[in-house]
Amino acid sequence: MKWKLLFIAGLLSLTSCKQASQTVVVAGDSWAAFVCTYNSLDKAFLKVGIKDVATSSTCMTTTKIGIHADNWEGTPFDKATQLSLRDPKVKALYLSLGGNDLIALWNKAMTADQENALFDHVISHLETIIQKYQSIRPDIRILISGYDFPRFTLNHPVKDYSKAYDDMGRPSPLELNSALLRFSKRVAEVADQKKVFYIQHYGLMQYYYGNTDTGLAAQQTLPPDQISPASDMTQTGGDIQSQTDKQAMLKVQVNPFIIYDAFHLNQDGFDHVAEHAVSIYLNNWFK
Repeated sequence: MKWKLLFIAGLLSLTSCKQASQTVVVAGDSWAAFVCTYNSLDKAFLKVGIKDVATSSTCMTTTKIGIHADNWEGTPFDKATQLSLRDPKVKALYLSLGGNDLIALWNKAMTADQENALFDHVISHLETIIQKYQSIRPDIRILISGYDFPRFTLNHPVKDYSKAYDDMGRPSPLELNSALLRFSKRVAEVADQKKVFYIQHYGLMQYYYGNTDTGLAAQQTLPPDQISPASDMTQTGGDIQSQTDKQAMLKVQVNPFIIYDAFHLNQDGFDHVAEHAVSIYLNNWFK
């Protein structure tokens, strides 16, 4: 699904890669693009004292807002990722794909069989993509990075979000979050925990921001080190009945209103996502 996201136009700019002997290729959809744009992984590495690892400078050519797993193969972004992986400095791939497929194709009225067929469709593409990258660089580790709870609302001012919510059948937070977690469990099955790993971030923002809609204070839910640890990739945090708090979402001032994104976090949020990935996996890979 191609989000218009007009209110974030101009935010994205090429990032420069600090000099490093080892790099991480960041590839995939918007949740990879923003990690790249905000230098989130680089900051997370420095935060834990890793100074000789950086995001590959190619990351704005290997990410695309709105891209689906089922239309990734053969795109310029896929080809750029393949080319980037041939650099011997690259030691890991941070890959985010599948979320847009779900938001575009899932509906709350689906039967269990229909939902499983959708999951199978997305997972098959994800597996093909990973297998291709492994054939190019069988030595690198691949981290599939998932998502946090979204914030879809009725009549969202961004028309694409409003339409997506309608097309999903206007699910409650519990209905949508439950479907996302069911899909997340299927993605976890792709990870062999040898060369392919998976981390999701469900409940991460509720830990840092709480939830003003329900009166939940920050730092009251499961802490980051217990969300999707290597020992239990599907362990989630937060409250499945609640959305991510609006203060964690990307926002823009359109006088006199503030528009909050339905799917993308603000810079602080993506920094926390990167810190989560580094603390659970990447920190250990580059020690």
